[in-house]
Amino acid sequence: MYDPLDPTTKSRLGDRLLGPGKCAFITAGNRAYLPAVSCVARRLDAVQSQYPLLIMVQPEDEDFMRAHIYHGRHPDSMILSWQAFPVGSRSVGIRGLRLMDKINVHGLPARRLVWIDADMYVRRNLDELCELPADIDLAAAFNAAGGLPSYVWSEHTLSRFPPNRKPCLHKYNITLDATKYTFLRSHELRPPPWECPYMFNTGLFVVRPLNLSTFNAAFVEPMRNGSIATYDGTDQGIINTLLYGRRKLWGDHWAVLHPRLNNIAGHSKHAEAHWRGISTVIYHYTGKSGRPWLGQGGSSAKSWHEGCPRNASDVNQTSR
Repeated sequence: MYDPLDPTTKSRLGDRLLGPGKCAFITAGNRAYLPAVSCVARRLDAVQSQYPLLIMVQPEDEDFMRAHIYHGRHPDSMILSWQAFPVGSRSVGIRGLRLMDKINVHGLPARRLVWIDADMYVRRNLDELCELPADIDLAAAFNAAGGLPSYVWSEHTLSRFPPNRKPCLHKYNITLDATKYTFLRSHELRPPPWECPYMFNTGLFVVRPLNLSTFNAAFVEPMRNGSIATYDGTDQGIINTLLYGRRKLWGDHWAVLHPRLNNIAGHSKHAEAHWRGISTVIYHYTGKSGRPWLGQGGSSAKSWHEGCPRNASDVNQTSR
């Protein structure tokens, strides 16, 4: 049975995240993402989060990352290595094997985890995500640039709005986003998800991980034998297929987060214009909007450089 953590790492983590009310933020990256991962840790410190941060690294990078990365002030924050997710040679449409490592999150020993992509900039406290109702097993914002959902789910193709879904473009209730909700349960969505399955963006998501047996049955084996298609070659395609497809892994125990919690950096002002004074909580610096730590992003990268200047030391003062 596949386990995302080797025995030594699993022993280090122990059961510290398994008790009632336990939660942690989690991110990952390789050497090229060192400034970005450190920025996530610095921003969680800056907004005074009360929860720890797990930084997952590839085994070959572990010593280097431990020596150079900043992992935050919380006493339970840790740098841990995880295994390469076993995609398998028959998997469909995979662009890069390590892209799928994020699926490991769904099999970690924790009560609740809040994943943050390393290319995100945290502007406000996110602890409310750790404190969502206990029966919400998955939550994320829709994939929306400029405030409107960018795509609807289709099992085998990546299409903005397939012919049978084009009415969804006009049905999204954007006026609701002018109210400062944190989440909407699946049965509260209008139009309903079976009519307009707007795609989740997995740059940020809240999840209650599965036990190892269920994780292997739901993710590992179907991906090994190629029975789950990922239209975009990433974990995002897998998650949306398991959410909306015939498996419906999370049943009705999922929710949609307000788009302020995952706003594409280059589109933030346009989106906020629909929200009547509600400000973005997380800027998402996708490939299209540019990576600030690489000198990209133009004017939209200003916040990142102010909050995580490149001359800041990324060297830990302690070893954990």
